[in-house]
Amino acid sequence: MVDVVFDIVPTPDYLNTVDRREQRAESRSIARLLNPRTVAVVGASDQPSSIGRVLMQNLLSGGFAGPVYPINPAHERVANMRCYPSLHDVPDDVALAIVAVPPEQLEPVLDDAITKHVRGLLIVTGDLPGGTDDEVPLVRRLVTRARGNGLRIIGPASMGVLTTGQDSALRAVLAPTHVRPGGVSISLQSGPLGTGLLEMASRLGVGLASFVSLGDKADVSGNDLLQYWEDDPATSVVLIYTESFGNPRKFARIARRLSRRKPIVAVRAGASGDPTTAALYEQAGVIRVHTVRQLFDTARVLVGPPLPRGNRVMVVSNAVSPALLALDTARVEGLAPAELGVDLVDDLLAPLPAGSSVEGGALQLTHRAMPADYAHAVRVLLAADAVDALVVIFAPPLPDLTALPAHALLELEPELTKPLVTVIVGLDDGPLAKGSRIPVFAFPEPAVGALGRIARHVTSQDRMPVGEPRRPDGIDVEAAAAIIEHALQVRPEGTMLPLQAAEGLLRAYGVSVSAGRAVTSEDAAVAAANEELGYPVALKANGIVRRGRSERAGVALDLHDAAEVRRAWQGITEELGAAAMVEAVVQAMAPPGAELRVAVERHPLLGPVLTFGLGGVLADAIDDRVPRLVPFGTGDAAAVIGASRAGRALDGDPRVNEAVIDLLERVGWLADDHPELDRLVINPALGSAEGAWVVDVTAHVRPAPHPTDPVRRLV
Repeated sequence: MVDVVFDIVPTPDYLNTVDRREQRAESRSIARLLNPRTVAVVGASDQPSSIGRVLMQNLLSGGFAGPVYPINPAHERVANMRCYPSLHDVPDDVALAIVAVPPEQLEPVLDDAITKHVRGLLIVTGDLPGGTDDEVPLVRRLVTRARGNGLRIIGPASMGVLTTGQDSALRAVLAPTHVRPGGVSISLQSGPLGTGLLEMASRLGVGLASFVSLGDKADVSGNDLLQYWEDDPATSVVLIYTESFGNPRKFARIARRLSRRKPIVAVRAGASGDPTTAALYEQAGVIRVHTVRQLFDTARVLVGPPLPRGNRVMVVSNAVSPALLALDTARVEGLAPAELGVDLVDDLLAPLPAGSSVEGGALQLTHRAMPADYAHAVRVLLAADAVDALVVIFAPPLPDLTALPAHALLELEPELTKPLVTVIVGLDDGPLAKGSRIPVFAFPEPAVGALGRIARHVTSQDRMPVGEPRRPDGIDVEAAAAIIEHALQVRPEGTMLPLQAAEGLLRAYGVSVSAGRAVTSEDAAVAAANEELGYPVALKANGIVRRGRSERAGVALDLHDAAEVRRAWQGITEELGAAAMVEAVVQAMAPPGAELRVAVERHPLLGPVLTFGLGGVLADAIDDRVPRLVPFGTGDAAAVIGASRAGRALDGDPRVNEAVIDLLERVGWLADDHPELDRLVINPALGSAEGAWVVDVTAHVRPAPHPTDPVRRLV
């Protein structure tokens, strides 16, 4: 017997192959759940108001084309159909079993499902008991056995699954709402909200391809659904409501790939104060919203006419106030009022009633405007290169005229080459007409808000290059690992690294660090400057929080000779006391530049999160901290700089930007390669045309919580 052990080099081709195999496997496992040939309802019942009865009624009335088998040993017939005592007794194969039984019956049902070779369980049962000190929790026992036998579980505490395909319609939900077929698929964690979401989709005319209530997400997760929807031809837009992330780094990887082809809109409950969620969504190309209503408003525009090619918006309105509200919202959302040339304005106004005008991104019609006037305006603006999106507002002069311009706009729908949203004051939100893709809003703000979110998404997708993260040259992983290993040998529980060790970590990753020496006496400070560093130098009291750039704050800068070093030592000692100089640092002066702060902290779920912004002694007060997950994808570092106030301080000099991008990417790889690095703070780094020089750094290490190989972390 011969053992052969060799490393697999994680090349881009290898990682792409791993990615694709995983995607295919997970997609197929979900397809079997959402497109079953046969369905059994375990716990089916004719008892009024019972969950088993509601599931049977909705399933049978929802157009499912395959056989449905009620399972209940207490009944001979349910819904005028033969009822079987157990899954064993069903004469046909069972692809999906919907389970609505008390928790104590779940394990016997799983035993039957495994014996029957059922492909998946949809568990509606909730409130499963937890385990004791000597007992594994019920849900974990169920999932472990199911996975070991090739069976997937949705739930527990799911409120059901709905699909609308012609050949595979499945309405296995507790909600009675009817929804029309369409291109929107929804992943929902909360069970109780499911009925409300389906009712809202029905009321707003949002057509669904599929709806999955994940419940407790014990097995099937939102990531699994994304893998399936990537290849699902019926899905064109994905909506996500979640309360927690199981594997957020995997979510970012999948969503970034999927969002290039199909927009993803997400709301996360309880995340309003968590900037890392915003960073995760932005890096993944996800459109983040804050409310369920915004979720559907954005979807209505996404499934409508084509996406905008830019952010220039034109408002057409027969009333001044709604037009002003639309333009105000447009500016807040980052949309720019379209600027029309003189010739285009003349073409617009020529056939319109007297009193019509164009000003500040709005074509203001009069209250006498007729459908033909709207049709003319929309047709001209659709052809205008200066316009990327249209907002058409109609405020009816009389209550019974609410639909006055609708027919004219519907005739133009086949010609639409740009997004068009309509605001008809007094009309309920929904489609402009049955079967129309043009959305109607009752007020301008939500309509323009949805347009703004989508325009930002399109822009971010255009700026999101395809490719693996760039790994800079000059990185010595082994040297950094040796520094960390030595520190943890001395302090196994974790420790703050000495200054020179922290600087050594950065140098191992090719980061420019201003050379420094730790000293404990005035003579040693002079010797370090004279013999090792050269002048000019800075002198700093170490181990204190610096509140300024003066001797009173423990800092003396730009010292040019030994006499100035001695005066600085004595001045800091007089201001702060001898104890402050028990440990001090002499450091070579770096080229002057903008003061920047780069920090990395390890999030318990997201892994290392880097923040970037303005640095210096007032960094905490300024609070300029733009977060991103690391390692950065292509273009992420530039996006971080652009989103921060620090980016404006760099004056747009491409040499400075390149230096700072290089610094951010190297720090990101340092954090990703070494899970033992718990916290790193660079403050300040000086960004200039000469480079990005680290002047001060602190680092804390501790044993890695879950050491894994880097490829498995990526996957």
